[in-house]
Parts: sequence; structure tokens; C-alpha cells
Amino acid sequence: MGFSQTTPARMIPAEEHMADASPHPRRKPPVPTVDRCICHDVPFTEILAWAADRASTDLTDIEDQYGCGGSCGMCRPYLKRVLATGDSCIPLMLDVD
Repeated sequence: MGFSQTTPARMIPAEEHMADASPHPRRKPPVPTVDRCICHDVPFTEILAWAADRASTDLTDIEDQYGCGGSCGMCRPYLKRVLATGDSCIPLMLDVD
């Protein structure tokens, strides 16, 4: 028995094929976030709760209480944002001075 093809094969462009394969082709990837001091494993929610019981809190107070910001220092810009906004989950900052 022979095989006969009645319709010509259709080439599918890669973009079309990939778009069909994705269950959510227009969904953006999630934004990475930071929610704690990594060195001391202190969640920003804990720092906010502690700071709420104080008249004022700055980075030095947080470093004295938790050690955060005093080791590698990578959390310092995040701690500034936490104190300024009250948010405990901050989008990853790639360009920080």
C-alpha cells in the first residue's frame, strides 16, 4: 500500500509555532522581589512591625537591632524603601547607587 498526500505540507513559522505552544503567550514573567535581609534572614515584615512600635526608625536603628544593613549592605536600599513606603516586598533593584 502506498501513501498519497492530498494536501501539501505547510511550513509553520517558528514564532507562530512557539505562540501556539505557550498556554499564556502574552503573560509577562513575574518580577523578582526582595522581602528580607539575606545575611540575617530577617523579613521586612518583622522590621516593619518592630518599627511601628517606635517613634522613629532609621537604618542605624535597624542595624543595631537586627544587624541588617551592616554585613554585606545589599539590603540597605531595600530597607530605605521599606521605611519610606511601608511595603515589605520590594521589586529587585538592579541599578542602585
